[in-house]
Amino acid sequence: MKPIFIQCLSLVLFVLCSNIAHATVYRVNNTGADADFTTAQAAHDGVTAGDTLYFESSPTHYGSISITKEIHIIGNGYFLGENVDLQANIAPASIVNLTFQSGSNNTTVQGMTITTVLCGSSATLKDIVVERNYISSGIYLATSQSIENFYILRNYILGTHSTYQSFRTGGNGTKTFVVSNNIFNYFSTNSRLTLDANTTATFKNNILYFYTFTSSFCTYKNNIIHAASTSVNESTNTVSYNTCVSNDCSSNNNNTNNAVWNSLFVGVPTQANYSTDGRFQLSGSSVAAGAGEAGVDCGAFDGEVIYKLSGIPAIPTIYKLVAPSVVSGNFNITISTRSNN
Repeated sequence: MKPIFIQCLSLVLFVLCSNIAHATVYRVNNTGADADFTTAQAAHDGVTAGDTLYFESSPTHYGSISITKEIHIIGNGYFLGENVDLQANIAPASIVNLTFQSGSNNTTVQGMTITTVLCGSSATLKDIVVERNYISSGIYLATSQSIENFYILRNYILGTHSTYQSFRTGGNGTKTFVVSNNIFNYFSTNSRLTLDANTTATFKNNILYFYTFTSSFCTYKNNIIHAASTSVNESTNTVSYNTCVSNDCSSNNNNTNNAVWNSLFVGVPTQANYSTDGRFQLSGSSVAAGAGEAGVDCGAFDGEVIYKLSGIPAIPTIYKLVAPSVVSGNFNITISTRSNN
């Protein structure tokens, strides 16, 4: 007989998810629970275009995935042991390499812990959303074909890999991106923004802390910009309403320059009791407060798609379940849930 906790949790998850997902919903779990799939690639290969895959908490990653059709991937968030009362199980759902191939148009990915986001060398991509994820080794999208309307929203991103960097593009194809409300945090000299000449992107309400910025034909607005080495080229990009550390941008076009990095946020330089992502909320005296266009705050926690702590997905979640381990006859359980947007 399964433990009563697992029975109750599975039932509640089914009820919560049944009315909100795309097409058919499938569970992915590699911890021994009763699920449809145990690896990311098997899950992809075993479903129909338009279906949804719910990846559940696990101490073990689900391998890599190469996406060749529209699917919708939903994890459970990250940094869950630091931002409390978000999920009952604080282990993340992790994928190693997530690679978009031709045919993956309209795919969405949220709430996952991902090592690297990639694409096929001849992939044609359109209307893809990567949102509310923790991406540790960066995003590298290099293709000889086109990428159109690729959305990178509300993620926490490091650049730990010398090739992939924080965000890098390549190949001869034209590429357009919307990059909004992310935290690109500096890790090392590998933490670089390197966009080729065929790439146009709109960066809005991000925290952009890179070693170097390399881009042309891009728009930067309402961001917090910090370059450890080479900053944004204002002669080849449109740069306005940003808060820039030191002289990382000029005061032209309503930018605020000479900001002090260690005075902008509640948990920088000392993290104290703040979470890894929560520390980047603006302090009460931050010069980035109200410095954006129309008086919005610069950074990830204001604007049109506000950053969500832990990348908690936009579905109801269970953050507490109390049930007896052994039951006989009638018994009481307590389920604490919350909605997320």
